[in-house]
Amino acid sequence: MVERKPHRPASPQAGDAEAAGAATPATGHNGHPTDEALAERFLADPHLPGLRMVLSPVLMGLRLEAHFHASGLPQDWSVTGCAVEQIYYKPHRHCGVLHRVTLRGRGGLNAEEWVFGQAFAPEIGPQRFAYLEACVSGLRPACPVLAGIPVVGYWDDLHIAISLFPHDRKMPGVHLAGAPQFVRRVLETHAEAREAFGSTAASAAIEFDRLKYMPGKRCVLRYRLTWPGIPEITPRASFISKTFPAHEARHAYERLRAACDAWASHAPAIDIPRPLAYLEEGHTAWLEDWGGAPLVAVVASGDGAAHLERAAALLAAIHRSRVEGLPAGPDRDAVVRAATQDLDRYARLMPEHEAIVAALRACIESGAQASVETPRVPIHGDFQVEQLLVRDGRLTAVDFDDLAQGDPLQDVAEFVASLRYLEISAGRPRGELARAAAAFCARYAGEVPWHCDPGRIAWYAAAYTATKMSWTVAHLDLAAISRLLARGATLVQDMLEGWE
Repeated sequence: MVERKPHRPASPQAGDAEAAGAATPATGHNGHPTDEALAERFLADPHLPGLRMVLSPVLMGLRLEAHFHASGLPQDWSVTGCAVEQIYYKPHRHCGVLHRVTLRGRGGLNAEEWVFGQAFAPEIGPQRFAYLEACVSGLRPACPVLAGIPVVGYWDDLHIAISLFPHDRKMPGVHLAGAPQFVRRVLETHAEAREAFGSTAASAAIEFDRLKYMPGKRCVLRYRLTWPGIPEITPRASFISKTFPAHEARHAYERLRAACDAWASHAPAIDIPRPLAYLEEGHTAWLEDWGGAPLVAVVASGDGAAHLERAAALLAAIHRSRVEGLPAGPDRDAVVRAATQDLDRYARLMPEHEAIVAALRACIESGAQASVETPRVPIHGDFQVEQLLVRDGRLTAVDFDDLAQGDPLQDVAEFVASLRYLEISAGRPRGELARAAAAFCARYAGEVPWHCDPGRIAWYAAAYTATKMSWTVAHLDLAAISRLLARGATLVQDMLEGWE
């Protein structure tokens, strides 16, 4: 099965309806459910007694503070913030929610930690917690103020399991990635790390920022190295630490290394964050910290036109290059299979869109056979607007985990789908996004020697849009679900007209 990565949803506040008193389900003037009605609809899962709690930053913050104090946190520390970063919902069985928890202590000291809360159906909760508990093996939370708190816990009254970072049953190496003492040892002994940072790196002060965590899949940290000296001229360095499940880590790093070696002399230059070192013990790659701002934020500010052209030029340069040893990318059957499976999940939760689902399914199942002229080139594999950064008039792509040899129009369509889907995920104007997507495709077509079939791009984009719709619901992004109900039919129609 091909897994398409979702866009990152906005942090929902679904569960706060319970804290404030949930409203009676209602519909707006256009006949679509209000946010309150959607919250009540998706929170009314009788099989998950802890669903409202785990989705509510307010309620989780209060419960976590009581849990921490009962487990040994000094009373002068309190939870002052609890923000939802990721949601993974499987109706009637499980809902996992990643929270970023902020604590404040004596003298205004601050700390933060990731807490993964999982609401289970009662018949599976104790067994799932036993799996989590079996993998503790002496782990402690990475946050020093929480070091005395058990890294996992189970709230029997609601059948909620909590795991404090870096506990991760499916990605055990992450506890090393989040350990500064391990990083220091690597800086002292690892040949690639010494080459990247020099022999004095081990003497630096070491801190890290929590950037992105997808439990069981990825963990991204930014490490900062600071050498002693006069504060105004203190030397600093930083790098990105990215941890994978064991079976994916080395292959992803070696593909990126091979690509960077091939692209180093490419004209025009393909500017991407360089791989610095691979740590087998932690299944972790260290990468250059390129910096910059997310392109999606620049687009939202209305200042993205020039960067979108740079994105097209960068993608074309990648596609025109040669990288040896890449695996084959997904073929048509894999794309169809992934999209139709996502449509099945979507249809079960969004019966209002029965007609939309049927039209998308008919398009996806009947279109886009590859021709003998379709080139096979290096493809990014997940070239979404969310994967691009801009800095000082330059642009780069990140997350080359799915780098492969495949159909270049998959990348083009993935970018188009992600750009157009900002209408749903971020509320951007439809016309603005349609013009931006057209400009991107036109620039790309002018940069490559092969034919860029608009129908084939639209077919791929329809398949990828099906996955994005499914993930919007799976992430319980209620604001986006509301926009999906109001605007989804028009967005899908645009995709289908492009295919036809």
